[in-house]
Amino acid sequence: MSSSGRDPSEQTRRSVAAAIAKHFDGNSVLYDTFAASCALQFAADAVNGQTACDSGDLPRLRRLTHDLASVLQVLGHQDLSELATRSERHALDVNLAAASESWQALHDGLLRLCPPSTGRKGPLAAK
Repeated sequence: MSSSGRDPSEQTRRSVAAAIAKHFDGNSVLYDTFAASCALQFAADAVNGQTACDSGDLPRLRRLTHDLASVLQVLGHQDLSELATRSERHALDVNLAAASESWQALHDGLLRLCPPSTGRKGPLAAK
């Protein structure tokens, strides 16, 4: 992904195309609809995860990152899915510093996926 979050890398485009083929039977309209609803949730997830980190609530962070890892993988955002899995693993290990560090990278990635109406950086176009 580019630093602006608005121009996805070629690898991200390929990953999203593969996700559309695999999980959405090639139906890009269905993917776009699902991705748009997820993007709205990502804004809330970013807040909830940050709150969990700030308060040291590792069980809450673990549950959130576990769910995010699955959704992000289905959407074709493998890099963010891996960050979610890493944060989940650190939360399971009761390592707040490591969980918070990996969460911050994931948090930033989630914000790049949020629609402009949430006051975040904007959508990551899948095309």
